[in-house]
Amino acid sequence: VDDPTTPALCAERFIDGADRFGRGFVKHNNNSGFVDHDEHRSTPQAFSAYSFYASEGDVLVCDVQGVDDLYTDPQLHSVDESRGEGDLGRRGMALFFATVDAEATKGLFEPLGIPQFELSPAERRRAATQEDEEEPQKRSSVRFS
Repeated sequence: VDDPTTPALCAERFIDGADRFGRGFVKHNNNSGFVDHDEHRSTPQAFSAYSFYASEGDVLVCDVQGVDDLYTDPQLHSVDESRGEGDLGRRGMALFFATVDAEATKGLFEPLGIPQFELSPAERRRAATQEDEEEPQKRSSVRFS
């Protein structure tokens, strides 16, 4: 509601608990290209990628966060950028796919029928340049859960 005379409050139930590794609430990806490779989870990335392919490229669910595989407060990117201020449209979709580790997620994406998103040659060069600049101890891969 965009009316200053009618205040609104959105609330949701607190998600309590931890996953099997003892971790509580985790942000797995966001709406501007961040993908948490340190958590070693690929199901949140598979969920985001699946949403893109299931909608035939019209929508991508991102900003995946929560406890274990119970997610909350998502953001949508849409082709027509109609899903609020956080909807970055096609650019947001491209940012997500540019940061997903294709090799690490292959073992989960293939059985689910999720194709690997092909980056443009320019994006592959940009990603390779960023990897070369990262410190070796900060690199990580996603393990399947």
